[in-house]
Amino acid sequence: MVINLKNNRYNKIVLFFPPGWESLMPPLGISSIKSYLQLYGYDVFCIDFGRELNGRFFNGNRNDLDKCVKKIISLNPDVVGFTALQPKLRHLKSTLYIVKELKKLSNQIKIIAGGPHAAYAGDALIELDFIDMVIRGEGELSLLQYLTSSGFNTRKIIDSEWVNDLNKLPFPNFEDFDLSKYPLKTLPIITSRGCKMNCSFCGIKSNGIHGSFREKSPKRVISEIKEDINKYGIDRFVFNDTLINANPRTMIKINENIIGNNFRIKWLAEAYPHISKSDLRIMHKAGCRFLYLCPESGSPDTIKKMNKLIDLNLVEKTIRNADRVGIKVSVWFIIGFPNETYKDIEKTESFVKKIQKYCYEIVFVPFSLCKGSDIYNHPKKYGIESYEESKLDINIRKYTGVNILIPSDAIRFALKLWNKYDITNYSYPFLNHNEKEVSELIKSIPSDNREEVLNYIKESNNRKKYSYLSIYDKVFQ
Repeated sequence: MVINLKNNRYNKIVLFFPPGWESLMPPLGISSIKSYLQLYGYDVFCIDFGRELNGRFFNGNRNDLDKCVKKIISLNPDVVGFTALQPKLRHLKSTLYIVKELKKLSNQIKIIAGGPHAAYAGDALIELDFIDMVIRGEGELSLLQYLTSSGFNTRKIIDSEWVNDLNKLPFPNFEDFDLSKYPLKTLPIITSRGCKMNCSFCGIKSNGIHGSFREKSPKRVISEIKEDINKYGIDRFVFNDTLINANPRTMIKINENIIGNNFRIKWLAEAYPHISKSDLRIMHKAGCRFLYLCPESGSPDTIKKMNKLIDLNLVEKTIRNADRVGIKVSVWFIIGFPNETYKDIEKTESFVKKIQKYCYEIVFVPFSLCKGSDIYNHPKKYGIESYEESKLDINIRKYTGVNILIPSDAIRFALKLWNKYDITNYSYPFLNHNEKEVSELIKSIPSDNREEVLNYIKESNNRKKYSYLSIYDKVFQ
């Protein structure tokens, strides 16, 4: 059913996911917005430049970006919306180049920024004269509202109107993507939006990326899975929920229905790391093959400061039981949390030794001060005395304080642990970049250990090759 409420002035809409790395599956966000706007008669086309360019912009090929501009212009859009992602990964830089060139070619095109980075850095984005609107949060309702009004008469930031009943949203539309060009026949899906947790280092809630926790009914999720299987020939799914088991009962009902419908699928997700063995068995039977678990520390004191509501004994049991039932796990830790002592880091390492043989991978990341987090809003509470921030960056790279590991030291410790406990083909996230790019990433960090950090990076790059694809290939065997 199409409800024709469109404003003919803005009929043709192009939504694109930015270049920057190789997409393994179509983007969920713009696919969801496309299907919603189609209900109201809009002509919407989605482009995944991450797939089309295969991550080549990491090599600095400006010609590729000009091809992106030409493709968008050829569609003669009235409105162009883009997903804004982290500038340090070059997503934002490449995206801003594209939309700036679009404005040069046609000043009549309206440019809209959305996605995670728009929520964190909306104030900085709207200052750019080639961006007309920034949407902080979910895009469906807010974008429709401004397409059907005179909302584009002034440049502005829009705080999202949340979709209260997710069951009323149409299924995401992936028709614009050639699934045969993706390395894996996989689609993203969600069972919920929002997060029930309130971790002190996370800025998701205060920055408006998610509203309150809302979930789809098991019936709706099953219908969506069935649609994707029948329409796209898909049997692999990535659940993009913040936590797949935020509501354990709903999760189990969904899994029981997957089993009851005899869907022969495989899937992965991030989960709260307290899961019973019986639930893990049901999840495995329903196709779960991989879980991301994030205890973040092996020190109870640090966990308390993080406001992580977890019990390390239960986390250990979950990891052991997942291995026993046949579910691989990736376990993540933060190194250098404010006021974390060397003894706390030793406790994390001791915990890692307990779980190591049950894990598919163990990942250590240096603490990053995130805008909008409780630490950012109350720095002195966590011992941070000062910091320097960039308007366009989500994370703050320079900070000092009492009992604080400065960023480069946190990186150094994380890399040491990674080199010691790396057990797969996974590589520390920013090791994907070349040495020059990593140098740029940390060049502003004042540290006597910078050379040591770069040596660790070089050594790790020589030893391992970062590839999500290698992980997914093994997960979905």
